[in-house]
Amino acid sequence: MRSNIEKDVEQCQHDIRHSYSTQQVVHVPSCFKRFRVALCTAMRRGELLNATWQDIDFLNMTIDVAPKKETQHTWEWHIKDTDRRTLPLTPEVVKLLAEHQDKQPTGCPYVFVPADRYDYIQAQREAGKWRLEHGLCPVNNFTRRFQSVLALAGIESREFHDLRRTCLSQWLADGLREFDVMNLAGHACFETTRTFYLSVRRDLIDRARVVSERSEERRFVARLLRAPSECHSMEKAPIDKSLEAFDLHQRARQDLNLQPSDSKSATLSN
Repeated sequence: MRSNIEKDVEQCQHDIRHSYSTQQVVHVPSCFKRFRVALCTAMRRGELLNATWQDIDFLNMTIDVAPKKETQHTWEWHIKDTDRRTLPLTPEVVKLLAEHQDKQPTGCPYVFVPADRYDYIQAQREAGKWRLEHGLCPVNNFTRRFQSVLALAGIESREFHDLRRTCLSQWLADGLREFDVMNLAGHACFETTRTFYLSVRRDLIDRARVVSERSEERRFVARLLRAPSECHSMEKAPIDKSLEAFDLHQRARQDLNLQPSDSKSATLSN
């Protein structure tokens, strides 16, 4: 499921733009900007929504995940020390963010908090009604809107966090070291990153098995094609019975034969 998230985002954007009127989708582009940045950086929802323009280094193509102080223009937002990090941006995402910034009104420091929502929050702060926990997800009805966008494009219900999982899994699949991914993800515990690694490794093994099976089938067909043409009856492929004695379906590894792949991974928590 995770490997198809990025394709789903592209399909979602295409379907909505071509199936609905301009009035209906006027709010959608900002959603796709969040999708793209999340897929590129593996940022959590709260990290994304509390990002300010000051966090983005357009020249070096990076974005910082950093806590925010209580100021006239920003609300207090805390993160753990391990969550403070600098993440890479692709040229495509940098261009997308630059275009987004050009369309934003002055005086709104947050990248993904709409101007009208920011004005409302500022009024709440002045009235003393804004609380620290409100900053965890400053955009109201975020999950409902996310699901609505997916529904418009006919995509099954998913979590916004799946975008983060997709990015982390892709980093590992493309060869980044586990320790580097742990730092980029802001994981406090190595076992959390290990869970993604084991998941990618299992997927790699499964895909390799499918490729091997297809390769065997092609070799068998090639042997048939090279068979004498006068052979009118096609015999069934010989069944290899050499493995039957091992009772593979009942066979389990013994404690004295533990392999690295036997280590248990921690439950995914973030």
